Amino acid sequence: MLAPDGLKLLDVSVKRRFPDGETFVPWDSDKAYSKSNTVAELIQEIMQRHAQGIKFREWNAGPSLDSQMRDEGFDVTIGVDFAHTGFVSGGSQWNCGTWMDKMGSSEKAGIRGIPATPRDGADIEIVGLQKSTLRWLSELCHKDQFHSKGVVSADGTNISYTQWDQMVQDNFEKHFWVPLDPDEDAVYNVNSSLVNRRGIYRDTYGATMEWADYQFRPNISVAMTVAPELFDPDHALICLHKINAVLAAPLGMRTLDPRDMRYRPDYDNSNDTSDPL
Repeated sequence: MLAPDGLKLLDVSVKRRFPDGETFVPWDSDKAYSKSNTVAELIQEIMQRHAQGIKFREWNAGPSLDSQMRDEGFDVTIGVDFAHTGFVSGGSQWNCGTWMDKMGSSEKAGIRGIPATPRDGADIEIVGLQKSTLRWLSELCHKDQFHSKGVVSADGTNISYTQWDQMVQDNFEKHFWVPLDPDEDAVYNVNSSLVNRRGIYRDTYGATMEWADYQFRPNISVAMTVAPELFDPDHALICLHKINAVLAAPLGMRTLDPRDMRYRPDYDNSNDTSDPL
């Protein structure tokens, strides 16, 4: 078992590398690891900070931290759209926001400081992980096993974990599913002119470059695994068949639909051409 003592894990005290979320201190400073919180307190702090909105500039921003990053790429903004979806959303087109990206470094190709796939907005696997967390916290709250019932949004509204969980549930399909029938596009807030493949779930919602929302990537599978309740079963089955037919390959999963104009099948670090992709 990952947590053999069950919910007792929530009461375990953890030393904080940084004394708070605002102050940088070196690892060998007296202030490093000087404060402690329980796991439950840290979970609540994380949820509350996302609900309030997170905006900061990376510590030690500049060439010593990332020699390729543009200056604006060091600015990080994350928030929750409580007015419409409940999704955690953030990032920018100048920052590598998730695990599946590489910062551009070629002057010849004109991509230095430009991420290949910034995936800014609300990423499908992040929304899935968010939903899984909200479901868990909601269940704990109903059993009086978690000390806080919810969060306070940036405008001062109290939002319970149950309300937030339901908000994400209610909005997921209508903002991520790309229907087989174009006549249903309006129901799912689809920009028909940007659809490259139907019967899939969008990779992101609210990307700076709107076309990026409609890319077909394997990240869908992560969301299905951690939060299967988000998916209409019939839609999920259609999408899984397409994942198997299009993205599954002999050596693993393709990270992008081969039909996508930005798809390149081979990663060659010695490639020094003018191809920006």
